[in-house]
Amino acid sequence: MKKPKIPTATSYLTIWPVAFYNHNAFQNSTTKRKFQHAVFITDNTGNYAGLKAEIKGVEACVNEIGWVTLLDTTQMVQVLQLVSGKEMLLGIRADSTSYKYSKLKITFGEKNLLAVKRKIGMHVEEKIYTLKYDGTPEVVMDFENLSSPNILLDFNIAQSIFRLGDEYALKPVINLINDVKTGVRGKFAGSVNVAVCVYDDKKAYSTYANAKGEFLIHGLDENDYNLTIISQNEFGKLPEKMEPQIKEVTVIQGQIIQLGKVEV
Repeated sequence: MKKPKIPTATSYLTIWPVAFYNHNAFQNSTTKRKFQHAVFITDNTGNYAGLKAEIKGVEACVNEIGWVTLLDTTQMVQVLQLVSGKEMLLGIRADSTSYKYSKLKITFGEKNLLAVKRKIGMHVEEKIYTLKYDGTPEVVMDFENLSSPNILLDFNIAQSIFRLGDEYALKPVINLINDVKTGVRGKFAGSVNVAVCVYDDKKAYSTYANAKGEFLIHGLDENDYNLTIISQNEFGKLPEKMEPQIKEVTVIQGQIIQLGKVEV
């Protein structure tokens, strides 16, 4: 069995405000006169205390007319706030026609800040790094005639950031979440400083709870999974080895499986 990757991020209280949007509520508000083409982003967590990303542009390549702009103003995204189903609206365009996409391009800026915690004696120190780029600041994604009016993207922090000497580098890894209606939702009872990993023989999906202990992992394939709960200590450290607490969590296509309260 493939060893699942353990998420190792800690909760991070930020002073950088962002506006969150409810994807379903936004979709229901579409008018009859205009087709709303929107791009949302959420987070697949990594081993960091915080990530503030600067996004300067979002463009979509539409089969019928070429490149169109969805975002032409700078947005600051506090990525680690995007947990438990929270999403951020990156770009939007209203047209009289529903289009199909073949590409999506996201352009990052230079003001990308990473917060990393480390233990010094009995204290925890937090240091802020300005991320350098490994390659281009643009991410181009190819699609095959994607016709959904609302696109949900996953920012995979664990694969996007790595050490470069004494600094950190950014090479953004962003993936399309194909099925936002399939996944697992639950709430931890007794502790909120925990992460969760859902995995089978081939893939592993992970996230951590929000301040209320709630979690949501979506975009899963239909299958039976093991679920492991991972508690962090006061320094945000997670165990190197883990065993499944819940076995055979059956995920059915088109459903968000409700686990209810899960004891930690």
